[in-house]
Amino acid sequence: MSRRLKKLIKVFSFEERYRSDVTLGPNTRLNPSTGRIQLKEGANFLYPTDPDLYVKTRLTTPNTVKGWIGFEAKTDNKTDPEGNQVTDIRFRLSVDGANDLYWDGAAWSAAGAGNWNTEAEIAANIASFPVATQSLQVVTNLSTSHESYTPEVDWIKVLYESDIEWQEDYIVRSLVPELRENIRAIAEYAVDLPAASATVDLGVIETPYNIVDVDSAYNLTADPRKLTDLAQSYNSGTKVVTLSSSQPVGERILVRFTYEPEVAVMTSQDYSELAKVPAVIIEDIELVGNHPIEPGDHVINRATGDGWQLTHGYQSDIELQIRWIADKSTDQQRLADEFKRFFANNQHLRSRGQDELYDLWLIDKYGQQASASQDELQAGRLRARIVRAVFYARDAKPVYGVKRFIVTGGNLEFETP
Repeated sequence: MSRRLKKLIKVFSFEERYRSDVTLGPNTRLNPSTGRIQLKEGANFLYPTDPDLYVKTRLTTPNTVKGWIGFEAKTDNKTDPEGNQVTDIRFRLSVDGANDLYWDGAAWSAAGAGNWNTEAEIAANIASFPVATQSLQVVTNLSTSHESYTPEVDWIKVLYESDIEWQEDYIVRSLVPELRENIRAIAEYAVDLPAASATVDLGVIETPYNIVDVDSAYNLTADPRKLTDLAQSYNSGTKVVTLSSSQPVGERILVRFTYEPEVAVMTSQDYSELAKVPAVIIEDIELVGNHPIEPGDHVINRATGDGWQLTHGYQSDIELQIRWIADKSTDQQRLADEFKRFFANNQHLRSRGQDELYDLWLIDKYGQQASASQDELQAGRLRARIVRAVFYARDAKPVYGVKRFIVTGGNLEFETP
């Protein structure tokens, strides 16, 4: 039995706009004018010759990765006037961003001082690098034996096998959990205490809120301006709020709490009943535009010349409608406010299957139905767009890197493996 896997490429770039994704070790820098990492000039414009100077990429975790299979770096080593190479670039890998591993000739082992691999060694052995955490970080060692020269690195690429399903990744794997984790609307519950008590039971609320936490609690009878917060703690198991002191019988207590709305895709089977309110529903999903990606990116093993190139790729915007429903007009209005906050603070969506960022646009702002529906539900909607989402219709194709070309008598001869 074979799995349907696709080859994808993770690119670590050192352009200025990606500075926040790069960890610079001592005496290293990201050069904003060249978009390269290099050693940092010291006194008299001389570069340090210390060993084990490093730069780290961010720890990437594409959740669809099933194996790391290729490695390539665009590097620039320098030679002195006599033609001797005086700089060097080597690598380590990490699965957690804290502990570095190197290929010791037989296995991936904990790296100590001086333990680094060449690009060819990484490329030849990355297929056996641990994949259980689905995480990878590249650590680059920059070194020079001549104070006048620094090595430089433009980018690093890692080829991996993925079981990605593209639209599912953008919507179900990424947008749905993003909404579940970040939409935290506030709701209220008021009760007249039947007896003196220091607790309020939220489990009796008719609307099936998925309560996350209690925001505040007030005694509206004694404190109608809500100046003194009585909330002390909340037990999510029993749904009981503990107040800072016992409140007299008959007093009206108002509890404000945050909840996670039900979030689902209308076109899928994970949402079957509209009785689950408050709810957020993703519907009317369509692809807008189709822009071919030509040529596709590639990763080449420089030692062997073998490589893979992505093919039959295109980019499309994914336009969708998000609708939210509630059984109270107050909840509907507050969900609208929460969506305004969400889109103001989340202008990108991270694809969790690829671990890549895509622009997330709000293109048709909040709208509300004029009155409750026949089943007494209140609804609002907006339209959003995931911009230039990437799709590849076929798996990568094998390609071969040119190892050298020879000019003889005006004729060009290319040599491949």
